[in-house]
Amino acid sequence: TKEAKRAMRERERQERNEARAGLMAGDERYFPPRDRGPAKKLTRDFVDGKRRLSEFFLFLAVGILLATFVQSAEAKNIASLVWFALAILVVFDVLWMLFGLNKALREKFPEKSDRKGCTLYAIMRVLQIRKLRIPPPQVKPGGAPVQPKK
Repeated sequence: TKEAKRAMRERERQERNEARAGLMAGDERYFPPRDRGPAKKLTRDFVDGKRRLSEFFLFLAVGILLATFVQSAEAKNIASLVWFALAILVVFDVLWMLFGLNKALREKFPEKSDRKGCTLYAIMRVLQIRKLRIPPPQVKPGGAPVQPKK
């Protein structure tokens, strides 16, 4: 009946709000399957524990894109060179991060099956803007723990 459907929708809405709050608080029970496990936690903390050029890639890309709208051919050439240089720097930044991450993962999780998916997970996380990462970072750049929000 209508009241049963309304009550069910309200209960589902409450459950979604509780799950969202748990996810944002860093409670692993509410994480989606791709974010669960000790290897993924190590990956998140490794990526979030340091500022990297690749985390600013989107901001820089938008800036370069806006610079290409300038009418000067010389400015467009410079923007193209900067774009190429940025792409190369981001690729090297991500590769450098992956070498360190894989070393840390191999030390802590010698079994290859425990590390499955961590490389791609790290790449996707490092290319995101820090404030928009979900689950939110649990460590500050430098490694200090983040104080939970109240």
